[in-house]
Amino acid sequence: MTEAFLTTRRGFVQKLTLTRYDYLNWIIESEAQKAKLKNWLKNKSGFLTHEIEDTCFFTFERLLEESTKQYRASGEKTLSAPFKNTQLISNLIGTILKKELSKKYKQFFSQNIFIVSTIDLYPFNLLKAFEFNIEVFDSGHFLIHVNPVSKIVSSKVVDKEYLDYLKKSNLNNSKTTEMEFAVINHERNFRLKFDLLDECIFEKIEKLHSEKNMFTATFDYHFLANFSPEIFGKIVEHTSKDLKQAIMFLNDILSNIKLPSFLNLHEERYFKVNISELDRKNNLLIGSSFEVITIYSKSQTQYGLRIEFTRDSISRDELITIFLKNEELIEKLNDIKVVPATINAKIEQKTGWKNPYITNVFIDNVGAFSTSSLQSASYFHGIYKAVNNWNILPIVYEDLDIKVFENLMLHAFNKNATEFKILEPIIIKSTNEIDKQEVQRSIKNQAGKTMIAVFCKYKIPHDSFAPLKGFKYQIYQGDTTDNKQNRAKLSNFTCKCLEKMGGVIAAIADTSIAEDGYFIGIDLGHTTNGKEKFSNLGVSLFDSLGILLGDYVEKEIPRRENLIDTNCLNAFKKLDKMLEAKKLNKPKHLIIHRDGKLHFKDINILVSCVETVWGKINVDIVEIIKSGFPVMAIKDETNKPINPISGTSYQDDIHKYAILATNVQADEQSAVINPIIIKHKYGELEFSKIVEQVYWFTKVYTNNLYNSTRLPATTLKANNVVGTSKKLHRSTYLG
Repeated sequence: MTEAFLTTRRGFVQKLTLTRYDYLNWIIESEAQKAKLKNWLKNKSGFLTHEIEDTCFFTFERLLEESTKQYRASGEKTLSAPFKNTQLISNLIGTILKKELSKKYKQFFSQNIFIVSTIDLYPFNLLKAFEFNIEVFDSGHFLIHVNPVSKIVSSKVVDKEYLDYLKKSNLNNSKTTEMEFAVINHERNFRLKFDLLDECIFEKIEKLHSEKNMFTATFDYHFLANFSPEIFGKIVEHTSKDLKQAIMFLNDILSNIKLPSFLNLHEERYFKVNISELDRKNNLLIGSSFEVITIYSKSQTQYGLRIEFTRDSISRDELITIFLKNEELIEKLNDIKVVPATINAKIEQKTGWKNPYITNVFIDNVGAFSTSSLQSASYFHGIYKAVNNWNILPIVYEDLDIKVFENLMLHAFNKNATEFKILEPIIIKSTNEIDKQEVQRSIKNQAGKTMIAVFCKYKIPHDSFAPLKGFKYQIYQGDTTDNKQNRAKLSNFTCKCLEKMGGVIAAIADTSIAEDGYFIGIDLGHTTNGKEKFSNLGVSLFDSLGILLGDYVEKEIPRRENLIDTNCLNAFKKLDKMLEAKKLNKPKHLIIHRDGKLHFKDINILVSCVETVWGKINVDIVEIIKSGFPVMAIKDETNKPINPISGTSYQDDIHKYAILATNVQADEQSAVINPIIIKHKYGELEFSKIVEQVYWFTKVYTNNLYNSTRLPATTLKANNVVGTSKKLHRSTYLG
């Protein structure tokens, strides 16, 4: 193990002593007076209250005035670890911490964010700030993670004059049709979204102000990049998260975190931890060299073992007869006792051979695949599941050369395919439009299905692709000249095409669960625009090899942060039908990945829904949290902080809690990385295996051969399908 550190303060609460204060009789007898007192206790007293009941209230600290005209102290009670309600302690620490930090820093509305400095970039202010997040375990141990953040806000209160300035100064650099920003209400802290390009924006803002509301606007990189490249450049310069600078920025802040003695905050500013690098084994399956065949008869003759078989991916009707003399191969085939039998086999047909021959068979797929730790190795070995019986029709704008794409498709990623070809391209001049009839003529007499690959150097209006409605197609935008950068981009495009045709780039060799185990990803998406308030529940289903089987969205359900049992049950029933349609085994073990935090009753709901649909089976439930993490760093031999590599994790096996570095970009070694937090909330599977599963799921379904995703494929897919509004493509530099 390697020693590292987190920008985290830690502590331990062994017990909490609560003081009880009883209301006097005249308060109890008057509902109006009691309501008034309870409201004061909750919102204005400043007391650290634990509970406010109908006849009394409890505080975490004894009050200076033990007896007043409204209440008097009447005793104490003690809460000891293990604590059932960890949220209670988290709220307590958060309340105290906010009060303490407010003495030195300005709080950003009601959030756990505090402003250190402000940079004036009129009409915007860049706030350099930090955010804290608290994790409390039932043992009483707690962590306070601190992370640097930036906020881009309006330099003044949003009014007609400010909006008028934004409208007139807007360059709309990329000619986008939307420039959304949010406004936060000063008094009630609610958020609303507006579009600067909306013709009615002045009326909407004026209506808000007529209700005597005051708002501050917040902006993202997408807005700024369109509004002013110059200001955007300055913001990027000031918000660059250099690892060393980030740690220096947090140094004094960590020192300013102070808590009362009963919370037992440890003295060290940083949390020194042992980290482990997940096994660098070759755990991805790529490069299938087999195809599915069905053997209908086998018999020993003087010429060798006579085999009759069909190549199922090519034709189930064409019966091929061969004679085999290879003793090792005959021994494998003799293990097949009953025919017909469907197996995986390597088929070769060389010059001079009358028929294709079986040159190898793979029992239980042993040896059928190449293995690697990287998806990109599929360039050399081919993808895990090749695409057969398909054609690709290229539609090429102007004079783009697609030879690199053709080589990548036919001789690299899909080289193990059968009956797969690239058709003669349709060339389109920039002034012309796609001719749907020409497309239909090109594919009319082709065997198998056809997908269209569109190549254009520059952005083409979306309505130009209307003639392709009803076809499966993928668009490549950019240069196709043969160089390293373009080959990488075209490789990703090639694999995206293959996935659309049913190919699988890579699978996971070992997920620590059996073949009848499955992974489910869950996410809730919420509306952010308009008057409608609803949520979508998205679920994804993967098999034990990490292969996507399908997804489902339960749409427009009541907008809540917690799960609803009826919607979960409907979603799981849909997943069950997917398994039935694919003739797959019912699950005996489910690993459920929830994007974000689970609410108190969510675990019971999930377990109950699983039991209703599939009976009593093994279930593990895992939270995948993408916010609230600390800076994670290792010290090199010169004592300089450096980033951990992908797959590095801090694991607390006692509390089943981990911080995992996933997609560390090769060109960002000096930048602060964004790890994810993993919490094993339910189930018996060994925690180290849970963490490994999450890690390897960031290596599949990535849309990028050369870098893993930050989130596992389970929650990433659920997140992708759950959207409540239309999604627009944004350049990668916009985040």
